[in-house]
Amino acid sequence: MQRIIPALSRYGSLEDSCQLALEKAAIPFDFLAQSHLLVPGMVQDRVYFVGEGIVMSHYLTKGKQFVNWFAGENDFAAAIESFHFQQPSREYLTTCTRLRGVS
Repeated sequence: MQRIIPALSRYGSLEDSCQLALEKAAIPFDFLAQSHLLVPGMVQDRVYFVGEGIVMSHYLTKGKQFVNWFAGENDFAAAIESFHFQQPSREYLTTCTRLRGVS
Protein backbone atom coordinates (compact mmCIF):
# COMPACT_ATOMS: atom_id res chain seq x y z
CA MET A 1 0.00 0.00 0.00
CA GLN A 2 2.90 2.33 0.75
CA ARG A 3 3.89 2.40 -2.93
CA ILE A 4 0.54 3.40 -4.42
CA ILE A 5 0.64 7.03 -3.19
CA PRO A 6 4.07 7.74 -4.77
CA ALA A 7 2.90 6.00 -7.97
CA LEU A 8 -0.20 8.21 -8.12
CA SER A 9 1.94 11.28 -7.41
CA ARG A 10 3.46 10.87 -10.87
CA TYR A 11 0.14 12.18 -12.20
CA GLY A 12 -0.44 14.99 -9.69
CA SER A 13 -0.68 15.68 -5.98
CA LEU A 14 -3.20 14.09 -3.64
CA GLU A 15 -4.66 15.87 -0.64
CA ASP A 16 -4.26 14.12 2.70
CA SER A 17 -7.99 13.37 2.84
CA CYS A 18 -7.78 11.64 -0.57
CA GLN A 19 -4.79 9.60 0.56
CA LEU A 20 -6.66 8.46 3.68
CA ALA A 21 -9.77 7.56 1.68
CA LEU A 22 -7.64 5.57 -0.77
CA GLU A 23 -5.91 3.70 2.05
CA LYS A 24 -9.30 2.78 3.57
CA ALA A 25 -10.77 1.64 0.25
CA ALA A 26 -7.76 -0.33 -1.02
CA ILE A 27 -8.16 -4.11 -0.95
CA PRO A 28 -4.98 -6.23 -0.97
CA PHE A 29 -4.85 -9.07 -3.50
CA ASP A 30 -2.63 -12.03 -4.29
CA PHE A 31 -3.18 -14.00 -7.51
CA LEU A 32 -1.31 -16.99 -8.88
CA ALA A 33 0.31 -16.91 -12.33
CA GLN A 34 -2.09 -17.45 -15.25
CA SER A 35 -5.10 -16.10 -13.32
CA HIS A 36 -7.70 -14.17 -15.30
CA LEU A 37 -8.53 -10.85 -13.67
CA LEU A 38 -10.92 -10.05 -16.51
CA VAL A 39 -12.36 -12.00 -19.44
CA PRO A 40 -14.33 -10.78 -22.45
CA GLY A 41 -17.91 -10.00 -21.54
CA MET A 42 -17.09 -8.98 -17.95
CA VAL A 43 -17.29 -5.36 -16.85
CA GLN A 44 -14.10 -4.02 -15.24
CA ASP A 45 -15.12 -2.97 -11.74
CA ARG A 46 -11.70 -2.16 -10.25
CA VAL A 47 -8.26 -0.89 -11.09
CA TYR A 48 -5.33 -3.02 -9.95
CA PHE A 49 -2.13 -1.50 -8.59
CA VAL A 50 0.67 -3.96 -9.25
CA GLY A 51 2.99 -4.10 -6.27
CA GLU A 52 4.72 -7.23 -7.46
CA GLY A 53 4.35 -9.24 -10.68
CA ILE A 54 3.25 -8.75 -14.29
CA VAL A 55 -0.19 -8.47 -15.91
CA MET A 56 -0.89 -8.82 -19.63
CA SER A 57 -3.79 -7.33 -21.56
CA HIS A 58 -4.63 -9.40 -24.63
CA TYR A 59 -7.44 -10.44 -26.92
CA LEU A 60 -8.19 -13.28 -29.32
CA THR A 61 -9.13 -12.87 -32.95
CA LYS A 62 -9.58 -15.80 -35.33
CA GLY A 63 -7.81 -18.09 -32.90
CA LYS A 64 -4.74 -15.85 -32.56
CA GLN A 65 -3.67 -13.98 -29.46
CA PHE A 66 -2.75 -10.29 -29.71
CA VAL A 67 -1.10 -8.46 -26.82
CA ASN A 68 -2.11 -4.87 -26.03
CA TRP A 69 0.25 -4.13 -23.14
CA PHE A 70 2.03 -5.39 -20.03
CA ALA A 71 1.87 -3.81 -16.57
CA GLY A 72 4.63 -4.41 -14.05
CA GLU A 73 5.69 -3.28 -10.62
CA ASN A 74 4.27 0.13 -9.59
CA ASP A 75 1.92 0.21 -12.63
CA PHE A 76 -1.86 0.18 -12.81
CA ALA A 77 -3.79 -2.47 -14.71
CA ALA A 78 -7.36 -2.26 -15.98
CA ALA A 79 -9.39 -2.41 -19.16
CA ILE A 80 -9.88 1.35 -19.08
CA GLU A 81 -12.72 1.56 -21.61
CA SER A 82 -14.71 -1.10 -19.77
CA PHE A 83 -14.00 0.54 -16.40
CA HIS A 84 -14.87 4.11 -17.41
CA PHE A 85 -17.96 3.30 -19.44
CA GLN A 86 -19.05 0.22 -17.45
CA GLN A 87 -19.42 -1.83 -20.60
CA PRO A 88 -18.37 -5.43 -21.25
CA SER A 89 -14.68 -5.88 -21.95
CA ARG A 90 -13.31 -7.15 -25.25
CA GLU A 91 -10.01 -8.15 -23.69
CA TYR A 92 -8.46 -10.42 -21.11
CA LEU A 93 -6.33 -9.31 -18.17
CA THR A 94 -4.15 -12.25 -17.25
CA THR A 95 -1.38 -12.56 -14.69
CA CYS A 96 1.94 -13.65 -16.19
CA THR A 97 3.52 -14.20 -12.76
CA ARG A 98 2.26 -14.28 -9.21
CA LEU A 99 0.61 -10.91 -8.69
CA ARG A 100 0.38 -8.94 -5.45
CA GLY A 101 -0.91 -5.45 -4.86
CA VAL A 102 -4.06 -3.52 -4.06
CA SER A 103 -7.26 -2.74 -5.92
